[in-house]
Amino acid sequence: MSDAAPLPPQQDEGERNRPYPLFIERIILLLVLLGVGGAVYLLALNLPVPPWLTVVVVVPLAYVVWATLAERLGGIVQLRHRDA
Repeated sequence: MSDAAPLPPQQDEGERNRPYPLFIERIILLLVLLGVGGAVYLLALNLPVPPWLTVVVVVPLAYVVWATLAERLGGIVQLRHRDA
């Protein structure tokens, strides 16, 4: 039993609870998403490729960004629900 791994350090209150409301984080993530979308749009305007090819390339990228943001927001909501 002495070879067992030690317990991980416990999180304190500051690490678990965000110093700002969830609404502000959603606004920040929305602005990041709009920025990524705008950058891809501007890049597509400058590339000599047909529009359908741009859509084929951008849809998987948009899905990955959307899924990442949704997972991030979902994790924060779960933490807030658990702490309440």
